[in-house]
Amino acid sequence: MEELFDGYAIIGDQHFEFASAFFEKCEVIAPVSRQKGELKECASLRHPTRMKRVLPAAVETRNAAIRAFRGRVETPFASCKRLFANLSNKFRGNTDEHKWVVLTAFAFHNLRLVHRHSHP
Repeated sequence: MEELFDGYAIIGDQHFEFASAFFEKCEVIAPVSRQKGELKECASLRHPTRMKRVLPAAVETRNAAIRAFRGRVETPFASCKRLFANLSNKFRGNTDEHKWVVLTAFAFHNLRLVHRHSHP
């Protein structure tokens, strides 16, 4: 499977972070979990002894950028899943057939966008 992603990058949610151990030729980009942050006191009137994990500001900024990018990628895919219900289920065909189903779904998605914007 790694040959399919050779030279590519995968961007995902925090649970994708574990995938980086399985790929050598594919970069896995995922937000850093707060569980890896430093434990700091976060006192308030309601919780005077409350502690919480805090990540450095640079990591928080990177996490926000990853989440924003993921939203831009996942919105069109969600639209395609509404058009093609079989994209929401486990695909039972081979990799080549799956590729063509995904490409066809995105072709219809793009056609809808072009049609929508050409007729105000």
